[in-house]
Amino acid sequence: MRDSQFISPEDKSKNRIATAAGLVISIHVLGVFFPEQMWGAHYLSFLPGWLMLALIGFSISGITLIWNSTGEVLSHSNFESEKLWERLCWIIPLLAGAFANLTPIFRDVYGDSYYIAKELEVLVKEWTPEMTAAALNYDPFVPKEGIRTFYSLANFLGYAFEISSATVIKYLQVFLIIVFNWLWLRLVTKSCKGFNTRIVLAVVGFLVPVGLVFHQHYETYALPLTLFMGFVLLLKVFFEKREFIYLVALIVYLIIGLKFHISFWLLSPALILATLFFLSNHQQRLNAILKPKTVLWLMVVPGILLVAAIYLWKGSVNGTRLAPPDNLYDALFVTTFPLEAAPYDRYKLFGFSHICDYFQVLFNWSPISWFLIIVAVLSKKFKSSLTPFNLTLLVVFVAMLCWFFILNPLLGMSADWDLFSFPAIILMAIGAQLFASMETEKWAGKLGATALCLSLLNIPVFMVNASQSMLSDRYEALFRNDFKHFWIGSSTLFEVAAELESNPVERLQRQTKVINDMKPYAIPNRDLEYAEVLRQTGISYGGVGDFSRALELHKAAESYQPNLKKNIFDMIVVYFKLNRPAEALPYLDRHIANQYPSRRKATLMAIHVSIAAGDYNRARFYCSSFLQQSPEDKFILTVFNVLNSGIPSEAIKFFAKS
Repeated sequence: MRDSQFISPEDKSKNRIATAAGLVISIHVLGVFFPEQMWGAHYLSFLPGWLMLALIGFSISGITLIWNSTGEVLSHSNFESEKLWERLCWIIPLLAGAFANLTPIFRDVYGDSYYIAKELEVLVKEWTPEMTAAALNYDPFVPKEGIRTFYSLANFLGYAFEISSATVIKYLQVFLIIVFNWLWLRLVTKSCKGFNTRIVLAVVGFLVPVGLVFHQHYETYALPLTLFMGFVLLLKVFFEKREFIYLVALIVYLIIGLKFHISFWLLSPALILATLFFLSNHQQRLNAILKPKTVLWLMVVPGILLVAAIYLWKGSVNGTRLAPPDNLYDALFVTTFPLEAAPYDRYKLFGFSHICDYFQVLFNWSPISWFLIIVAVLSKKFKSSLTPFNLTLLVVFVAMLCWFFILNPLLGMSADWDLFSFPAIILMAIGAQLFASMETEKWAGKLGATALCLSLLNIPVFMVNASQSMLSDRYEALFRNDFKHFWIGSSTLFEVAAELESNPVERLQRQTKVINDMKPYAIPNRDLEYAEVLRQTGISYGGVGDFSRALELHKAAESYQPNLKKNIFDMIVVYFKLNRPAEALPYLDRHIANQYPSRRKATLMAIHVSIAAGDYNRARFYCSSFLQQSPEDKFILTVFNVLNSGIPSEAIKFFAKS
């Protein structure tokens, strides 16, 4: 009888890998059952039921078959496989480019894309010296430095080729994902010797979720993330060569990188360690402080304290959640105790909502890399793998973990996931190094095959974002979570989710359910986001001709945000369509004061409604007030003259013509 206390090495490795794989699969499954809270892993929940079950089934059954099989699962490396790998290093990046081009985000509203997309459609017909100066200006301490640089580049290329900046970004991202994957495969080649290991890591790079930035995402992150990957590869080369020229190259690279994103400052610890390791070639005394434990104590602990000090220095304990567009430093970090009252007080540094969101971001960086790291830790390979390069990556990664934990996602992490993607590059590199340290193990082939099975669960990231209906469902789930917890900017997700719903009846049902579900979380008189949700639902009802219900919703929106410009405009329109213009009169003064959508258009609407309601004195007042500042407006002057004639009701005819 077998001794129950004896477990063979193969069984131990099997248990470790099963534990890590089970953890990754469990997180994906939790995303199916809790799609709102688990937004970083919920993509399976939006697939057709059969496809969702098929992907989970293939993943689990594939892993089961792998570990019940005998012998090697994947072939060993040989001369022929080396030749094949060299070809694949060029083929795979090209396939990645084709994949990104074929699966663009159907409607991109992540980050600031909702506002940026329209501006990028405009052709740049003139390029001035001032535009060149703005593009070349260098200030590595300005958060928006990279934004200005990237869009200046896109605008210049659009001007040069006479195409829109949006088209430039589309092709630029295809080029960048090719470069990104090529750089990644170069790093993999330098890190791993086995063909099997390289193939697995090639899939990791191909299907990494943060790769979504290359799928026609209108934000700027495709370029700096590619540059990040280039820095890691150059860092790897430096530690192989330990030559001064590569150290200089790293410094120059970092300086250039800061032109494209301020997050390159987080690579500074890598430069410090690279310099120390270079000097240790000539100063043997430095080797004593470059041992892993010493480095972690001397750099990681002070680094964490430095981050905490910056947090306190910026006054973020009792800080604001609102940042003016011209000074993002005012709300750079998530506050411990927000200054603003509800609903701003829902999101706090150590609150469950923020911690849960950060976990989603962490998981979304690279689930397969996390899987490989967990296996390495359980197999006690982590400590033994801390070479100078790996140690440097670890220090940088810890610095990034701390920094991005306190960084304020101005539009919520589910929308600003792109900003929080920089550590994913370091995570991928760490995963690759640890996998390389395990590739000589007997179970390495099965480990790699397990990773390939798990990678199937990354495919829905791109499927969902490329599908109109599935992306609509995802945006609604993101809205629900953001409205309850983050609040700021959440209504944009609701708006686009509704727009992507092609069935008008289904759209109304979904919108009605949302406003009912979210009502308990809304704050009367000061809830801009809920007021906007009510307004958008009112527009949908107006779109199907139910103006009475639309008016109810617009008036409800007023009770949550009394001076919402768009809602006042919409209410006036609905009153007019209901042939009740007199009831719109109390809103006209506010509408003109808001100057929405412009001063002239607001005045014209007020004049029109006043005439329709028979309040000619009010109409004359609006005409007179406008003409005092713009006496050259012939149309309003003509209307004013008719209003002052013996038949003021004739003025309505001018609006019928217009």
